[in-house]
Amino acid sequence: MRPDAFAEANGIAALFAAVRPCDGASAVTARSSLRGFEAETSATSWILERGLKLLGPRERQRIVDGWSVPHRDRSPSLITDGGCDVRIGDSVVTGAVRAALLDWVPLSGNELAVYEGGLFREAPALALSLLLRPPTIWSLAEALIADRVLPRGLRFEPARFDALEQHARGHVRSEHLARLREATARVEKQLPVERFPCASATVAAGCAVITRDDERCAAIAAQQLARYATSALIDRVAESGQHEAQSLVLPRQFVRSLTCGSVRG
Repeated sequence: MRPDAFAEANGIAALFAAVRPCDGASAVTARSSLRGFEAETSATSWILERGLKLLGPRERQRIVDGWSVPHRDRSPSLITDGGCDVRIGDSVVTGAVRAALLDWVPLSGNELAVYEGGLFREAPALALSLLLRPPTIWSLAEALIADRVLPRGLRFEPARFDALEQHARGHVRSEHLARLREATARVEKQLPVERFPCASATVAAGCAVITRDDERCAAIAAQQLARYATSALIDRVAESGQHEAQSLVLPRQFVRSLTCGSVRG
């Protein structure tokens, strides 16, 4: 497994000093290895860097400094959402079970807290991008194909991520746009969040962009495939050389019983 996989598996939450509900050793390792903000360590960091580049030096530093302030979700959860992967307690789930959970799992406060300082205010679609779960847009097979077309190195490579986005643009179809807009609608229904008014407004603006702009929708869909193809999940599956067995989809009532509920203000 790549050295940067721990950071990528926990996405945005890895940038915070606070412990995320149900975090395992991976998140602790990711946080302890951080030496300030490093843009080239994961897909998440690379996308965040795109937003930071839109800011002046002082505003950039203010936002990065703000990420060291602890943010905690108020309710415990049995579900740990890594963006492309998901765990129930300490157990990794696969196939259709993962898909069902990622399709339902709500936003967490840690996700929104990243934007509260004003990040992505001028590029709200990018804020939304990091809240989406790539496996709800693209299939595992599509991500594995992209990974093989542009083989990975030992660490995250920004140039490869950018090339994956370009590759994905040629493969975005109407069904990917429809899935992305369905995922966007699920995010929008959870807004606003009282604790994070600025972040809520930014993400809501991103939702509006995706709803009305086909070109931006396609760009964000392509970015989801690049995120998926560079994820720790694809790293693990590619290393094993096997496709994961498809599990039965959990009944919706059971999925709801496992999750912690939506974000509360």
